[in-house]
Amino acid sequence: MVILFKPFFKFIGVATTDFPQKTDHNLLITMSLDPLRSRPFGWGICLYTSDREIKQDFRESESISNGEEPLEAFIFLMSKFVTTLEKCFEYLAKDPLRACVFVYSEREKKTIRSSLLETMSSKTISSEIKHGAKRCLFNLFEDSSLLLVSRNNDDDDFTEFPNEWREFPRLIILEQAIRENIAINVPGFYRLIDIWEQLVKPKLKDQNLLNSLKENIGKIDLEEIYASWNSQERINKFHLLRIDFGNAVIKAYYELFKESTYDIASKLIFKPPIFTFTETKTFKNHDLGKLYFFKRLEIIAECKQVKSKRMKDFIQNETVCGIQLRFEKCIRKEEDLEWIVKFTILNGEKELKTKLFCKEFILVEDNPKVNI
Repeated sequence: MVILFKPFFKFIGVATTDFPQKTDHNLLITMSLDPLRSRPFGWGICLYTSDREIKQDFRESESISNGEEPLEAFIFLMSKFVTTLEKCFEYLAKDPLRACVFVYSEREKKTIRSSLLETMSSKTISSEIKHGAKRCLFNLFEDSSLLLVSRNNDDDDFTEFPNEWREFPRLIILEQAIRENIAINVPGFYRLIDIWEQLVKPKLKDQNLLNSLKENIGKIDLEEIYASWNSQERINKFHLLRIDFGNAVIKAYYELFKESTYDIASKLIFKPPIFTFTETKTFKNHDLGKLYFFKRLEIIAECKQVKSKRMKDFIQNETVCGIQLRFEKCIRKEEDLEWIVKFTILNGEKELKTKLFCKEFILVEDNPKVNI
């Protein structure tokens, strides 16, 4: 007798401010690390539209052979990676698009960050590629690791830091997002094969991708990609397939949300801002640059702390003391300086109107400048 187990997954329902409610485009990146040299040996990049379709002009992968001279191979690999990533960022910044960057695992995030930092510190890479690597780093990360950039400028006459700061994270780790909000029928750590069997496979409607992943799902794990590092063609293929798998994970994630809640906006609270390709701000004095960096980081941290208190009801589901409202619009009555403010009650999409007098409250834009 054969017992078949139906895949089980459950939406936990924790509201989050770190996963986008909606995007116009998604950029997915994967990168594999050679643990012996602590350098990447291959990567893949692909841009997808809001309906998860591939933008073929922005789909590329590259790798190096196992026997190549390490430094020359690294320079070639990272130069092409930076050029491709800049091309994607420039496209996203050309039109007013909301976009996020996704990686599947925390390991890939660390590999991308360390590789960009090493590219910037290399003495043999062109200044154009080094500057591009710096802009890519500033556009992907917004934590204290950016201070490592200043170490690469000790021999220069200036220090560079981001000219623009973001509150909403631009780089999303899919593995972490799934762990926080989706329970699947496996004990402990969610392996890639578990996500495939329990979440992605039951919801995947693209028959060609379904067949390809059925045949190769065991080969797109990072350890397996490293173990099969004997053919650049195979490595490139597996990196792109890993990215397609990541795109299928995002699609399944949103589908499960829509099936599990009547109002996705009450769980995925924020939309990412319009994408901009951040330029750098130059300081002739290293210490002044570092002081600027820490002050801006302090402001962002304080702003997040203020907002975290406002989001407590959403995140911890502590709504017994009130109702959840979403601001829609306000109308000013000129004759008596009175404002009519319109809210939507999130549970049921009912409308609630209330009078708000200008002497009682000050309405301000929701951004870091006015929250501090």
